[in-house]
Amino acid sequence: MVIDAREIGAHEILTKLKKIFEEYREKEVDIKILIKTQSDAKRIKAFSTMSGYNANVEVKNGYFATRITGISCGCV
Repeated sequence: MVIDAREIGAHEILTKLKKIFEEYREKEVDIKILIKTQSDAKRIKAFSTMSGYNANVEVKNGYFATRITGISCGCV
């Protein structure tokens, strides 16, 4: 799943991620989020990690991509 969040705020994407994590609780996820700023990418990574997923940030041409993978323990 790819989510282009370059035109929305970090709070909105975190809310959307929370819903996705609840929907996919204890199931495999592979999500790539495109975001404008490095600080927002780090916030997404931190939230994903706290939710039990693996997350990595890649620098792209003018934006950042956070890839979230794994299976949550179900404690979101």
